[in-house]
Amino acid sequence: MTPNSPLLRVLEYPDNFPPIVINITDGEPNDPASAEVAARALMSVATSDGNLLLFTAHISDGQGKMVFPASESVISNQFGKLMFRLSSELPVELLSLAKETGFEDARKGSRGLIINGEASEMIQLIDFGTRLM
Repeated sequence: MTPNSPLLRVLEYPDNFPPIVINITDGEPNDPASAEVAARALMSVATSDGNLLLFTAHISDGQGKMVFPASESVISNQFGKLMFRLSSELPVELLSLAKETGFEDARKGSRGLIINGEASEMIQLIDFGTRLM
């Protein structure tokens, strides 16, 4: 395990807010099934306050811009759909923080997923994912 491993952080601070991992990707894994297994394993790491949150910034040729979608059905690209499934749903406690950070469309069911976001939205995602509760 690396010194900044989410598992080490959880072992060290089991009663804190769970870790947040921000994945920046083209979303086209060589092996989608393995990517799904790895993401599920990562999201199974948990503190007493909940499971690790996996947020994704997906850069794709085959999809328009989307910010924190709440349904896979609004995504047309197969890799975007995969990234939706591999991104965590925003916990209710984070919805107001998402709005404060500039993600006005965040609502119950929204995933921590931005597809083809602008540079400013990528920075907002990082800001949102690194704020303390």
